[in-house]
Amino acid sequence: YIGRATVNAFALICDTNFVAQNSARIARGLFEIALRKGFPDAASLLLKLCKMIELRLWDFQHPLRQFLPQVK
Repeated sequence: YIGRATVNAFALICDTNFVAQNSARIARGLFEIALRKGFPDAASLLLKLCKMIELRLWDFQHPLRQFLPQVK
């Protein structure tokens, strides 16, 4: 999902969308738990993961990459 890989089968597209929507919520929930429990290292990693899922960019990529057309 983050790497923007294409899926051709309809059933897999539906499943991919479901997982993408819920993975962002789960990552945010885990981030909140790590903050409340006082685990700064885990909170930092989960915050990075949340950003990567929501923006669909790896953390090492430039933000302007979102606007480039996908190369197939």
